[in-house]
Amino acid sequence: MIKLKKDNVYKGIVCLDFDGTLFSHIGWKEGNPTLKTCADEIEKWISCGWTWGINTGRSLDLLLRDISLCKIGKPPSFIISREREIQYFNAKTSLYDIDEKWKLNCETTHEATYLREAGTIKQVKFFVESQTKAKWVSEPGDEAGVIATTIEEMDHILEYVDKLLLKIEDLKYLRSTIYMRFTHVAFHKGTSLQSVANKMNIETAKIITIGDGDNDLGMLDRCYSSNVACPSNATDKVKQQVEEQGGYLAEGEASLGVYEALSHFSNLLLEEKL
Repeated sequence: MIKLKKDNVYKGIVCLDFDGTLFSHIGWKEGNPTLKTCADEIEKWISCGWTWGINTGRSLDLLLRDISLCKIGKPPSFIISREREIQYFNAKTSLYDIDEKWKLNCETTHEATYLREAGTIKQVKFFVESQTKAKWVSEPGDEAGVIATTIEEMDHILEYVDKLLLKIEDLKYLRSTIYMRFTHVAFHKGTSLQSVANKMNIETAKIITIGDGDNDLGMLDRCYSSNVACPSNATDKVKQQVEEQGGYLAEGEASLGVYEALSHFSNLLLEEKL
């Protein structure tokens, strides 16, 4: 069971998507995936008593491979990987300990859902393998998912999937560009973040979330975060949702947009005695 230290009392949470938000692949090719101004801004929030975490579609090992390239002085206090697996940083070991209770609940719920909806999932698998060039993915952590060859191909696949899911309440999917995985409706970036916030005893008014992809929509919801934002490279769906909820649409891409958003929220939150 994960137990956070009593002295780790945080004023709030800064929760960031990774790829396309904190980490720019264009910047990575140039040797600078995260702007120093962004890293400095995150460290400023940490120094003011806030904590930060990553909420990503990546697996934990793939995230840890690249997180050091962001050059942020303090490691994230938590990492939500594959949109739903929660890990907390252990200062004694410098490793991440998985939230076993959340993991067990997540795994048993998904196993039951996949079993109950096996027919629907089989239909999608057949469609993907017979009608597209996409790859069906079935492995631990990604038991039912798709990797398309193009964004347009994924759009085509999801048109088919959406029709099948119309009458199914609990089976949904999470999509990030050419990647998609089926999931139970109760497990996504928003509900996973809520579990972290509950454990840290932090209310939604003191949570900031920033993301760019459709799989970030869950955490970019005022049910889970009162302060939502996106960089300029966000998808149209993300921009629309952020705008509708009174969030902040940054003009800069990726980490520049994160810097802009945190600077914006700084005027609203860091000047308060939270």
